[in-house]
Amino acid sequence: MNLLLPEIDWASLKDLALFALAIYAALLSTINWRRAQNNEELEEFRGSKIIVSAGSLLVFRGPAYAQVTAVNAGNDPVTVMLLTFEAPGGARLKLFDQGEAPGKPDTTLPVTLNEGQSAKMTVPYRDIAQALHNNDQVGVVNVTPICVDTTGAVYRGEPWEVNITQFALM
Repeated sequence: MNLLLPEIDWASLKDLALFALAIYAALLSTINWRRAQNNEELEEFRGSKIIVSAGSLLVFRGPAYAQVTAVNAGNDPVTVMLLTFEAPGGARLKLFDQGEAPGKPDTTLPVTLNEGQSAKMTVPYRDIAQALHNNDQVGVVNVTPICVDTTGAVYRGEPWEVNITQFALM
């Protein structure tokens, strides 16, 4: 009998090793399953995508207009609650009198957009200048077109440079 190494019951050791391996495999399978669940949830969220843009609208007579457009580029329907501009610092412009450009009616909000559908809001430059002035903005500022859906998600477009003085005169 060896005093340094006790006798090993190889059958028990084999059973113990197989049991530890089974526990390890179950743990890895659970971790992979949970990650797959999270990825499915992320893919589902990615199905909602709104592209927001702003631009000028040409009208030959009368005031100049800006237009905010939101397009559902995702697979899932999205209900749009608000289209507006965000001033520097994050304040949302209150554009109450959204003067529709002649022949270009605005989308009545809220509206549910399916894949590829769009919503738009048209507002005179003067109203944008007044709203920025009401938010204590002066000079040239960048405003960001935004769209807010019923879940509270905010979709932002590219910033748009606005010269408040020039917009007030247009």
